[in-house]
Amino acid sequence: MNRITLSTAANMAAQAYDTTAQLPDFDVTQHVHGNIQWFAARNASDLWIVFRGTDELADWVDNLDAEKTISAQGYVHKGFSDALDRVWSFVLAEVYLRGIARLHFVGHSLGGALAAIAASRCLLGSLDDRVYLWTFGQPRCGDKPWADWMDERLGQRYVRVFNAGDIVPHLPTFMRFRHAGTEVFFDEHGNVATPTFRHRVMAAIEVIRTQLPSSILRFGAHSMGRYRDNVFRMLS
Repeated sequence: MNRITLSTAANMAAQAYDTTAQLPDFDVTQHVHGNIQWFAARNASDLWIVFRGTDELADWVDNLDAEKTISAQGYVHKGFSDALDRVWSFVLAEVYLRGIARLHFVGHSLGGALAAIAASRCLLGSLDDRVYLWTFGQPRCGDKPWADWMDERLGQRYVRVFNAGDIVPHLPTFMRFRHAGTEVFFDEHGNVATPTFRHRVMAAIEVIRTQLPSSILRFGAHSMGRYRDNVFRMLS
């Protein structure tokens, strides 16, 4: 894992909440399609496709549809897949606009799930060895065969970051969906750590105790600002 690139990804995921964001050394194109917002940032060699996370209650219409739909590698969350379908033609237009050496997908929260499914679709084509995936506070979005396939194809090129106290990475349930990727976990003090059994149990209890979107959307452990601060602290 390249920590400098991870910090770039964290900064871009935070910038996705600002539709006027300008990134030095990148050409940025903003896209807004209903409640799905994302941008493309391009330099001489790389393209970054960055999906905004959940910033409005309406976004949870997509999150709460926990049905599965088939993909080439297994099954994925239907709500997330359908949300991506609404913007997929625009994403592909950016991807194939001109040649790139590396294609990065980035997202926070709902945006992380969209980025993961988008990356998986590109692994089926000619770009497969150029795809990188960086997510923050991402919910689970695929079944075990899909997650295993993502690990096999991406390996260290998929970095999934989550904070202690953030319940979104524990949704939907482990029984239906699984995580993939190289896990980077920040403890309550913002230090990189290995999540303990206690961390996972407390998160599971929180998921059971409160299912309301208003609790998930709270500031704190799930905020992209907290994620960016933790990543930047890791580099200091």
